[in-house]
Amino acid sequence: TSPYFELSACGAAPVRAVFAFVRAEIAAGSGQLDRHGAFSFDVSLPDEIALGTASCRSEIKAMGWADPGQEFWTEITGSTSTEIPVKAYRAPTFRVDVSGPAHATVGESLTAVGRARYLFGAPMVGADARWTLRAQETDPQPPGWDEFSFRNSGKPWWESTHHPVEMVSQWEGALDGSGEVEIKHHSPPQRSPRPEPSPSK
Repeated sequence: TSPYFELSACGAAPVRAVFAFVRAEIAAGSGQLDRHGAFSFDVSLPDEIALGTASCRSEIKAMGWADPGQEFWTEITGSTSTEIPVKAYRAPTFRVDVSGPAHATVGESLTAVGRARYLFGAPMVGADARWTLRAQETDPQPPGWDEFSFRNSGKPWWESTHHPVEMVSQWEGALDGSGEVEIKHHSPPQRSPRPEPSPSK
């Protein structure tokens, strides 16, 4: 039993679990399945563990029939494994805020401002920045009509409608002297009208 490993369970079927990182065993323990056929364990990671992906392998042994036609009970072993990401907490050093209009109208320009500040207050002047503007069609939902559903497409209500996300604009560069970047996009007017949305209840 490892000092980093604690397995809590009860029951008849024995279970053994091994927690490892890149083929190096970190912790191992054994116990019993509970009455629901489950078990749980806690692993305290050492301070100097490498970051990446660890694996946990569980092995369960029980008495039973290995084959339907088998006459006598025998020991049956089953095993499974899963990967677990191992990460280290890093305290944030800066904050990014974006302000813009709550609504936009087709045919008008959309303007928003992104601001980056260190947590001690100074702007992140000249910091590398990148923004991407995406759009996705949604079905209308007029206020006061919550008991109805509306659709933009001409499909019947019982057919599912997929609205893909479209990338409409992007930019990459550096923040200005105030630690800001202006996000501007002009949405051209629609060339062909969409079909009238049909309500369904």
